[in-house]
Amino acid sequence: MQVQPLQSQLEDKSYNQLTQSIWMGTTGVILPAHLEESATADVCVVGAGISGLTTAYLLTKAGRSVVVLDQHGIGGGETGRTTAHLTHVLDKRQFEMETIHGEDASRLAVQSHSKAIDFIEQIVADEEIECEFERLDGYLLGPLEILEPELKAVRASGLTGAVLTQGSPLPSLNPGYSLRFPNQAQFHPLKFATGLYQAILRLGGRVYGGSRVAQIESGDPAKVVTAQGLSVKARAVVVATNTPSMTS
Repeated sequence: MQVQPLQSQLEDKSYNQLTQSIWMGTTGVILPAHLEESATADVCVVGAGISGLTTAYLLTKAGRSVVVLDQHGIGGGETGRTTAHLTHVLDKRQFEMETIHGEDASRLAVQSHSKAIDFIEQIVADEEIECEFERLDGYLLGPLEILEPELKAVRASGLTGAVLTQGSPLPSLNPGYSLRFPNQAQFHPLKFATGLYQAILRLGGRVYGGSRVAQIESGDPAKVVTAQGLSVKARAVVVATNTPSMTS
């Protein structure tokens, strides 16, 4: 297992030098060996970020043969540049979600994010991943004209523990009021991705870095072709990249 340290990443033109994150600086990025010959699998996953690796992890646990391909390394794209917080508080305000999609859909959105946090916590425990996962409160700062309808909407969606508080946990950032959401979480995203990667390998999955996908061809089997001209034939293909690739 090769780990590329921060300085090497900064010198590597394949990584965007302007968007190095603290996660990359503290752990580096694991660079799996590249695909050296064409392969077959039940499923080919394109993208070795948190979405692709979670998908591959669940498939290998279910007994499927899996090949993961990534242009760079483990979590070297969006995952390595994300924030540390895990929250069921959506970027779109809940009262706006409720107005647009209705109360039932708004509740489902909150429940899905809550279940996702629980699921990550369970994987961390099952695989003993040391990624600094911890539960903690989250805060939404803003004026009362936003926070009051938001509190009503989030409680209607099932988040009964949310409360309106004065001030914020940061003395230097005090808008007057904030909503406190208990039982949120935070973790080190690259360490979590690394733990998933190691679990996939233990379960028999294959993960390749430095293998940019150039084309995906539908069919039975489907065919994933890399920029090097190698291919992975699979019964199914999962595209788990920040920007989906084109298919044919």
